[in-house]
Amino acid sequence: MSGLKEFLQRRSENLQKERNQNSENENLSDDEFWAIMNAFGQQSKELAEDENPVDLLEKILEPLPLQKVIQFAEKFEKLNS
Repeated sequence: MSGLKEFLQRRSENLQKERNQNSENENLSDDEFWAIMNAFGQQSKELAEDENPVDLLEKILEPLPLQKVIQFAEKFEKLNS
């Protein structure tokens, strides 16, 4: 029985570590923010005159979870105020 108890304890610890890592991944890092800004800057140089930069930014942000998009918008607003 002690082997089972040890296994369950290790499994519980590993699950807690995974939860902590996932919650950390929900926050937009500075590196991610600047990577988005750099991608937007590079790709906006290639935009045709009839293309909208907002559409480009939406395309860049599309794969991100909603929480990160919100954090990006908040950080962008703070930097530009």
